[in-house]
Amino acid sequence: MNLYRLLPLTSSLVLLGLGTGPARADVLYSFTAFGTTATFSLPNNPTPSSVGANFFQYNNLVVTIPGQGTFTGNVDFFDASGGGGAGSGSNVLHGPVLFSGSLTDPMMLTGTFVLNGSVMPDADGAVPVSGTLVATSAPTPAVPEPSSGLLFFTGVGTIAGALALRRRANMR
Repeated sequence: MNLYRLLPLTSSLVLLGLGTGPARADVLYSFTAFGTTATFSLPNNPTPSSVGANFFQYNNLVVTIPGQGTFTGNVDFFDASGGGGAGSGSNVLHGPVLFSGSLTDPMMLTGTFVLNGSVMPDADGAVPVSGTLVATSAPTPAVPEPSSGLLFFTGVGTIAGALALRRRANMR
């Protein structure tokens, strides 16, 4: 069988296998308190590492604080019955709920949120904190839909097949 006859079918099947759907943006966060801003990002629809009665936990969150470095930790995001907000261990800042959906399938919200609570920076005890969390959607790179690629490569394959048939007909 001639390779040119298989090209349209092969390109279509390859693209069907590669289609992954549209890209989803991350949510970029900046939390400002005490004149310092910490930044981190989460997927728009994160997969919780664990789920409790009124929170979900996201492990290995990377937080950057200018002048202090980059830190990795686990963060709990609380629903309304848990007081909203987020925290880690005894360092909890309550406020609005930062996600919609369920604890097992959250969708992170964007906007500006005021969070209040206390943190334990050292052995001297808890320090009250009031800060502003700004959550924005990261730009999503332009990625063509799988159906667009499928249509393009099917057309290219069809043209290549037609040209091959024309060459063969001219040779006879």
